[in-house]
Parts: sequence; C-alpha cells; structure tokens
Amino acid sequence: MSAPTTAFHCSADWHLTRLGKYAVPIHSLMMRVQTDGLDFYGSVPNMAEYFGAGNEHTIRKQLHAARDMGFIEEIESRVGNSTFYRALTHKEWKAKYPDRAGSCCVKREKDNPSHKMQVPQEHNPLQKMQVLPSHKMQVLPLQKMHQPPAFNARQVSELVSEVVSEQSPEGSSGRNASHSLSAIPSLSQTEQQKPSSEENLRPWVFKIWKAETSKDLNVRKTDLLRLERFIEKHGEQKAARAWFAYVNAEPRPYHLEPVEMAVKRKGKNGQEWLEGAEDESKVTTLPLAAFFAVTPGYLVAADEPLDKYGLDKFNKASGNYFGRMAT
Repeated sequence: MSAPTTAFHCSADWHLTRLGKYAVPIHSLMMRVQTDGLDFYGSVPNMAEYFGAGNEHTIRKQLHAARDMGFIEEIESRVGNSTFYRALTHKEWKAKYPDRAGSCCVKREKDNPSHKMQVPQEHNPLQKMQVLPSHKMQVLPLQKMHQPPAFNARQVSELVSEVVSEQSPEGSSGRNASHSLSAIPSLSQTEQQKPSSEENLRPWVFKIWKAETSKDLNVRKTDLLRLERFIEKHGEQKAARAWFAYVNAEPRPYHLEPVEMAVKRKGKNGQEWLEGAEDESKVTTLPLAAFFAVTPGYLVAADEPLDKYGLDKFNKASGNYFGRMAT
C-alpha cells in the first residue's frame, strides 16, 4: 500500500488527528508543558476540564490511543496520583519506531517539478540561459553522498549516550568532566566504531540495574541529560548510591513484568465473575525516568552507612567503579 500524498510534510498531528478530536490537543499540551528535566503529570480530570470535554472517558480513551500509537510514553503509573507521561516529536517517534514510518504521509510535488531543476522550457531556450547541454544533468562528486544507515531505538539511545558522556559540563564530578569533544562524531565514524552506552556513559548506571534485574536498561536522551545535572548537583558517588538504593529497594518501586489483576466479566445472562488478566501498562519501561520522579527518599538512603554485605553488593554491582568504598 503506497503512502498517502498530502499538501504538507508528515507530522505527529497528521497521525493523531485520526484518533479523535482531543488526541492532537493532548499531545500539544504535553509538548508545551514538559521540559528536558520534567515529564508531564497532569491528570485526566484536569485535561478534561481544560479542553471542555464532555467526560473524562473521552480524554482517557484518546490519551491511551496516542500512547498505543507511540506518540505518548507512559513513564510511571502512581497509585492515587497522576501518571507521568512524555510526548514524542514526530522525529523521535520515527527513530523509536522505524517500522511504523511506512504509515507516514508524503508531501506531493509541485505540478511542474522542472522548475526546481531549472530545466529550460520551450519558451526559454538554452542559448538564453548560457548553459552548455553537457552541464544540464552534471552531478558533482560532492553530491554523491553516502546514505546513512537506519538506526533502531536502542542504537539511537546509545549514540546519544556516547555524545552526552563526552560533553559533560566543566566541574562535574564525573570521570569525563575534563574531556570534551570538539565535534560530534560523523556517521562514518559511528559506523566504524560500534557505540556502547555502558562504555561511554556512566557504566555504573547500567551495571547496577543489570546486576539486580538481569535486564538491559532502556534510557532516553532526556534521561541522560537529567542524570548529568543530577550528578553535577549531588556528586557522582552519591548519585550512584541513590540509584543503587532505588534498584535494590524492597518491595521494588518498579515493575519488570505485567501486573496481575482481576477483571470483572458479565455474561449475557447477567451473571458476573472475576477473570485474571495482565496489565502491560504497569511495566516500568524507563526505569531511570521513574527514579527521577522519586529521588528525595533515595537521596536520604544514599547518606546512610552500608553494612559489609551492602558495601560488597554495591561495589560488585557498580563494577568497582568508585574503588572499594569504605563507608
């Protein structure tokens, strides 16, 4: 199926407008309110009031539809409080879901594309343009550009991690603080050297998470930027201790698997019963972002002394990044 052609280039609005009346305004509101260091946490009732919706169900339905499409991410669901969300731009969405890019529309060309190429028409012969025929379709070597490879969402995160790690601000407590890049690496350089988040960012972030959960850590550009600011404010060792306290907390403040729940069913005869189900939306897909939503308590834990078992576990989980901590 060919992509639909339109008068304008594709955008998040083009996709979201097909979900209903409020999908585009909800996404626009999130984009306007959220920042690099703060996710959106407005409640459904407040959004319903803001947009003058007839009921909350309409807002919730279109919010979840936009989430399922991928333009809105559910960062953390909090019992009794508003859920943290983050809206993605069309560019971010395409990078994270390259397999869905085929659903985008395509801007149609002008009626007479030859105007762009400056190809002479019958009323404008070559002699008047003073251009030799051999120059008409000449392609200069500089124009033969190598097509960059397609990156999936994980590779995008890794590339961002590499750049952020080597551009840490002056004075930060990180190991890379004194080293800065004169320029962002080119695509040819990134092809030759495979990017690795664990090698180029803060390795303890990934090691502590994997040591406890046996899973790879999923991060975003905004999470990495927030981490650098967090380290600059509190120091790298304290930041690592707080992250360690969060990852190893009991009970866990995050979900690795769908949450088991009971759903009430009703048959045609009116009889009701409970049926087990799994709530996929409760899975913590972005743990580092979830951590930043609840850091105060874990900063307190970071200042508390660890017993020998806790110290050994921290040192091992962080790969002895801070040496053998003594306190």
